[in-house]
Order: sequence, then structure tokens, then C-alpha cells
Amino acid sequence: MTTNFFRKILPDICVTFSSKKGKLLFKEALEEGHMDSFFHFGAQLRTQDEPAYCGLSSLVIVLNGLSVDPGRVWKGVWRWYHESMLECCTPLEEVKSKGVSLDELTCIARCNQLIADQVYVNDTTSIDEFRNKVKDVTKSSTAAIICSFSREVLSQSGTGHFSPIGGYHPETDSVLMLEPARFKYPLFWIPISLLWDAMNTKDTDTGVSRGYMVLKRSNTQPTLLFRISRYFNAIHPLHADAVDFLTNAVTFLKKSCRDTNDPSTIINEVAEKLLKISAEQKANHEKGLLFHTFVKS
Repeated sequence: MTTNFFRKILPDICVTFSSKKGKLLFKEALEEGHMDSFFHFGAQLRTQDEPAYCGLSSLVIVLNGLSVDPGRVWKGVWRWYHESMLECCTPLEEVKSKGVSLDELTCIARCNQLIADQVYVNDTTSIDEFRNKVKDVTKSSTAAIICSFSREVLSQSGTGHFSPIGGYHPETDSVLMLEPARFKYPLFWIPISLLWDAMNTKDTDTGVSRGYMVLKRSNTQPTLLFRISRYFNAIHPLHADAVDFLTNAVTFLKKSCRDTNDPSTIINEVAEKLLKISAEQKANHEKGLLFHTFVKS
């Protein structure tokens, strides 16, 4: 018979959000003004659909918490983010099997109208800088932080994990983790120093340090004409020109096509730009599709 579990016991170094102490930390953090972000992202909490979907679920919490319009229907008549809609940069079947790296999650975030400031935690980065960002973000409704960390360092079950930060308690220097794997653990408070140690580890799949990313809404619109291929980032790093073009497509079209309203001319402008970027990419890599296009003749 296969071993199965009903949740795990949270280690003593973590404080359960719903406990008496957890509630007190929430109250005090709220009085200090460091729970503003909780009311946006806490309202969008969801349990990840798959055991390896912690990254995607964390991103869905942030996207919906920042009120980003996906420009696509989820179900019925509703435009709303769900993990199944985040098939960009990496195939969902691969994510379901092995999860995502920090690089891949950053790519997916940028595909979905977010500005992502990615930071690898290592000997050259500062915990004080991270703490200051946490203080700023938890007082804001316009930004979020998602952390990539090792559960083992926190004496938890599992290896690599993603979770958004939902609040900050200054007196204990602790953060509230909006745990997406709630079938395993509840939301919990953890000292920043321990979280930092958990981020200052290497992803065993990539050999690269873990870390965090600060996310904000971009002023761009959904990329309805095209998006980065789901196979692209699984093969090699993302081409910066491709991201710039996709995320600034509206500006590009206005600039390049201001003298014409002819659809054929506009499509030609787009095609030429895509081919140019693709040719530059092909010069560096033998395989991999750069874009999926949705333009039909």
C-alpha cells in the first residue's frame, strides 16, 4: 500500500498563523502598518493544484492580488488567472513533473504583464536590502515578493519551494509566508534570518542559487497577438530582445504603424520584427521556437 499523508506538523521554529501567537503577531504587524499587502494577496490565497505547482500558484496569488487582467477567459465569461493559464516559457507537463526554477518563474511573470526584479541570494547580496524591500512591500498594495527557498533549512518536509510574503512583524523581525501547499502546512511566521538562510542555498536541478523576486504590475497590455513559446525557456535562456518586444508590443505598433490603418501593413510590420528577432536568436541557438503567434491571415 502506498504511503499517504494528511498534512505535516509545522516545526517549532515556525509560528502557525492561526495560533494564539500567530494572531498576536498579525495584530501587532497590522498596527505597525506591515499587513497592508495581506488584504490583497491573502484574499487570493489558493491551494496549489499539483504538488509541484508551488511556483505557479504563488504567481497566481500575486497576479490576481494585483488585479492583472489576463486578457483571456478562464471559465464561463470570466477573465481570471489560474495555473492552467500560465503555460509560457516552460511546458505545463514539465512544471507538473519537476516544478519551475526561479529563472523560469521570472520568465512566466514577465510574460503576464509583471515587472519582475529577480535577486539571487548569495555572498554578494544583503539581508538588510531584502529586509528593507520586505518592509516596503508589506506596506504596499502595488507590489509583492515571492521567495524561492529550501524547506529543509526550515526543518520542513520537502526540498525547494516557492511562497509569497504576506506581512512583516518588526519586533520579531519575522515574515508571514502565504503557504500555497496548504495540504502540507498552514500559513506560518518565520524569522527573516532563517528565511534568508533558506534562500541562500542552491537549486539542485539548476546548480544556481535560490532567491526572491519583487513583482509589480507593468503598464503593458496582454499579448493577444503572440506570446513566448512554452518550449522556449526550457531549452535555453530567454532572449532579452524578445521580452522587450513582447511586453512593449502596443508601443511598437503605434510607433511603427502610425501612418497606416491597413491591417496587412500592420501584420507585415509585426512579422518583420518577429523574423528579425528570431534570426538573431537562431544565430545563437540551433533549436527552439521563439514565439507562438495568433495572427491569422
